[in-house]
Amino acid sequence: MDTNDYRDQNTGGQYDPAGYGQYQHGNYPNYGGYYSNQYPGGKKKGGGALKAVLAVLMVLCLIAGGIFTAFVIMPAVYPSIISRNPLVVTAAPDAATEGNGGGKLTTDSPQIGGAAPEIASSDEPYVQVAKAVTPAVVMVRIDDPRTADEYDPQGTGIIITGDGYIVTNNHVISQRGRFNIIIKTSDDKEYTAKVVGADVTSDLAVLKIDAAGLTAAALGDSDTLQVGQRVVAIGNANGLGQGTVTTGIISALDKSIRSGGFSQKYIQTDTAINPGNSGGPLVDMKGKVIGIVTLKSFISEYNNGLPISSEGIGFAIPINTAKPVIEQIMTTGSVARPGIGITCTVDSEHEYNPSGSPDGVTVINVTQGSGADKAGIQPADIITTADGKALKSVDDLLAVIQSHKIGDTIDVTVWRSGQYYSAKIIVGDLNKTNQ
Repeated sequence: MDTNDYRDQNTGGQYDPAGYGQYQHGNYPNYGGYYSNQYPGGKKKGGGALKAVLAVLMVLCLIAGGIFTAFVIMPAVYPSIISRNPLVVTAAPDAATEGNGGGKLTTDSPQIGGAAPEIASSDEPYVQVAKAVTPAVVMVRIDDPRTADEYDPQGTGIIITGDGYIVTNNHVISQRGRFNIIIKTSDDKEYTAKVVGADVTSDLAVLKIDAAGLTAAALGDSDTLQVGQRVVAIGNANGLGQGTVTTGIISALDKSIRSGGFSQKYIQTDTAINPGNSGGPLVDMKGKVIGIVTLKSFISEYNNGLPISSEGIGFAIPINTAKPVIEQIMTTGSVARPGIGITCTVDSEHEYNPSGSPDGVTVINVTQGSGADKAGIQPADIITTADGKALKSVDDLLAVIQSHKIGDTIDVTVWRSGQYYSAKIIVGDLNKTNQ
């Protein structure tokens, strides 16, 4: 199973390469240690050192000496910025179940997707596919009045209903804040969009514009795809407009990419993916959307600190993975994602704590208002156990989180500045704490 870290393909802001979860707008602070006398809630536990043998977790960085294999994804937003970030700990419910860590999706799911276009046999099939699909592709722009349009973050979206529902990547709109989200359709009309809901874990967001009679994209079946099958990507490449068409094949299926603290399976393609393609469609030769373009590898490895570029490695969220999330957002406005609200890593290089620190998961950042924040967890803490289980990797912590529902309590042991402490973390909904 491949668990590499990648960058998303929108055109602005910065992506957390380990998470479709957090798309940060700046590098996380380089906490070299802990400098506070505040401790987590709970009583101090007995000391004692654990072995200073940290489990190795492949968290890829942009700056490194020597040669190491790495796949770094640039934001497919325009303009793109590179960042270096750790893992966001997020429990990922199965695509078919949601709610408080479980429960079926509503049976009254909205109808999404349009009629399949008629693609006749032709010597120029790409022309027909482009003509059929382009009307359902939009440009997504975050309108920042402080900057010129060419510097505003941009991505791509897919019209999924005739009355104005649009799906894109969450990271495309992650900078929305107090700014407007502008949608530009293929006929050059512009609309101000509202956010129906977003899911940081699957990196999907649903927007709504006040329009009618739009062309909705036909949605295909990603479970029937085959390696070598021809595909087309249409999007706002490099901020040049939503009609840029690139072609290629499906290079691989079910490629597991670590993102958001867990691995999600993607379609891999050699179709040219550029900044601005994020949120756009990957379509088959029948003109049906079979994936949502999200990630691109642009550095394959480093040689003595110098990047060696890679080409033709792009990734799309399978449409069958995206559909339940889209429907859930359209129905309820949200998707529940149990989590504790930390970014973390296994500090094998001792960047945050000295050599000799115990095994565990090192906290890099804490989301304000999250369960971890309320429990007193702070940067540079090492969480050594969760629910009595020793933590050797981020996956160990994820396994504990995934066994809980929102509102449950996780008992953790925290090492800080040579002392052990106990704390109780209430599992929250990351899609609410990240709003």
